[in-house]
Amino acid sequence: MAQEKEYRKLDGLIEINTMLFEYAKKKNIPILLETSNLAVLKLYKKAGFKVYKKQKTEEGTLYFFIDKFNLDKTIE
Repeated sequence: MAQEKEYRKLDGLIEINTMLFEYAKKKNIPILLETSNLAVLKLYKKAGFKVYKKQKTEEGTLYFFIDKFNLDKTIE
């Protein structure tokens, strides 16, 4: 993602996060993410996502996230 020099380090991510949450809420759809990278777990949690599933693989653990507005939805 490219951003203008005037943007602070996280401004672009915050803007995308806001747009995604607004769009998903308007369409009544969840935002789902997954990662095996432990470094981004805190970032996703700070952005309003919760782990709804963990899956062990040969390479490690996959973490599946859902946005804060759809925690009550069942995901398979």
